[in-house]
Amino acid sequence: MQITTPSLDLGDAVKQAFNRAFEFKGRSRRSEYWWTMLLVYAIDVFVLPLGWIAHLATIPLTVRRLHDTGRSGWWLLLHFIASAVLGTIFVIDYLATLIVTIYNVNESGDNGVILSSLLLFVGRYLVIFILLFIYRVILLIFLCQDSSEKTNKYGPSPKYVSESEIRNSAVPHPEEILNENSQPE
Repeated sequence: MQITTPSLDLGDAVKQAFNRAFEFKGRSRRSEYWWTMLLVYAIDVFVLPLGWIAHLATIPLTVRRLHDTGRSGWWLLLHFIASAVLGTIFVIDYLATLIVTIYNVNESGDNGVILSSLLLFVGRYLVIFILLFIYRVILLIFLCQDSSEKTNKYGPSPKYVSESEIRNSAVPHPEEILNENSQPE
């Protein structure tokens, strides 16, 4: 029988995430992932350079979160590759479109060339950005999914443990934790 362990609070989640900041193997629970991401985005809002460092530190956490749902960390790498390639192509095409537009306006004297060039540029990339958005939504859905109960190829579940594992370890039973927390002080 599988027993669900209590979710991590903010302090425990961030502590566990940063203690394993360079560890790509294993699994991470939703609570560990989302509490840490909340803190990272809060840092990002207030202190931008520190936010970028914190984002880099969450890459292994995201890989472990994908592992927890039974998916490969390559899903995240695909995100980085697609963003970098599309961003580079976008900048190069933007500059080329700008140069060609300026040349055509100078040659023809027709300002309508600017609008038509802009519409062609936006049209080319609207489809690509929609596909990238759909991919990001799919990745978000993966990250929101619950842990797989059983041990998968990335390791045992950090959320679900068997009663025998609890009896053989120093970890308190979830009912004991609930009883301790419900006692009046």
